[in-house]
Amino acid sequence: MECDVCVVGGGIAGCSAALHLAERLRLGVSRARAANGAISHTATVSIGVSQREAGMTRMDELIKAADNALYDAKRAGRDRVAATKPAPAAVRA
Repeated sequence: MECDVCVVGGGIAGCSAALHLAERLRLGVSRARAANGAISHTATVSIGVSQREAGMTRMDELIKAADNALYDAKRAGRDRVAATKPAPAAVRA
């Protein structure tokens, strides 16, 4: 199952705080157990985190950056958090 969640602002100060929150969410999901009789189920989640960079003028650019980070997390083995890397200073200017 795939699900997209987008939090804009939300009181999170900076990418490091968002990464911390995403990791807490990932751990919570991986530790949760759902039982159906004798069968126990577990789940994992991969999360992509991004922050708006200078030059990003549209929301879809930010969402695309987070989506790219999500796919980086999946390629790295799933059940993990990945963040976009800020553009070099020369590119940001």
